[in-house]
Amino acid sequence: MKKIFTYILITITLLGLGGCFFDMQNTKSNDVGVVEKQTVVQMLARYNTEIFDNSGLDPANIESLNEDNGMYSYNITEGIYLVILPLDEKKNKEEDIVNSMRIYVKKEFSDDPQVLAYTRMLITANNEKISNKEAQSLIDEAISLSSKRITSNNGKGIFVGYIKASDHDEYQVIRNYKM
Repeated sequence: MKKIFTYILITITLLGLGGCFFDMQNTKSNDVGVVEKQTVVQMLARYNTEIFDNSGLDPANIESLNEDNGMYSYNITEGIYLVILPLDEKKNKEEDIVNSMRIYVKKEFSDDPQVLAYTRMLITANNEKISNKEAQSLIDEAISLSSKRITSNNGKGIFVGYIKASDHDEYQVIRNYKM
């Protein structure tokens, strides 16, 4: 029952914030870059590979998948989740192209030092050309710009946003595709 309540809470919170909290045109960089289109399955594999290859952290638990309102949510560890939102809801994770990926953290776990490590891994999984140092800079900038609802960007095809809500924190990685 607790697990179902948690998923419902995450879903309501994310839907309440809207599909994309940030205006990506309000970014400090004019050259935003693009990334290749990837499906939910491909990006989940890239994220978990990044975790396995570069840290001792827990990967996103594939068996904990909760599909609700077009979102794919995976438990990482207690109070920390990976949420994937597709561009167009086909309800097929093998076909749905990823719009954004988010590290969703319940408020009582927001001070966990692993949260930033999971977020750095999420950023580097979304673009392997971004170093851990660059990923941390994107996170820091996203946090400082969050009150203005502006994302950080370093010209490598992703935007990073941060939301501090009353019950959770959320680190967003939004993918930019060539139209």
